[in-house]
Amino acid sequence: MKIVFIRDFKDHHRYAIDEINKIVDDSTAAGAVAIITTEKDVANLPEIAGTGLKLPIFAARLQFICSDGEGLKKLLLGKIAAPAR
Repeated sequence: MKIVFIRDFKDHHRYAIDEINKIVDDSTAAGAVAIITTEKDVANLPEIAGTGLKLPIFAARLQFICSDGEGLKKLLLGKIAAPAR
């Protein structure tokens, strides 16, 4: 897989149809053969995003795996117990 185009939006952004069309056009111009986004962001795409576009849109399923579970637990508990500033 080769990334040829990136477009960032704020978290929880609700995509308009014209934005999707622009992303598809820009991605196509960059040589993309598909668009990949997160499962979370797919929920914020307009219904048209699934049909009739020049490029398919795929949702990547992400999974968080922590290599130091005990360290993460201590960090989170420390933040919860810390007084507000």
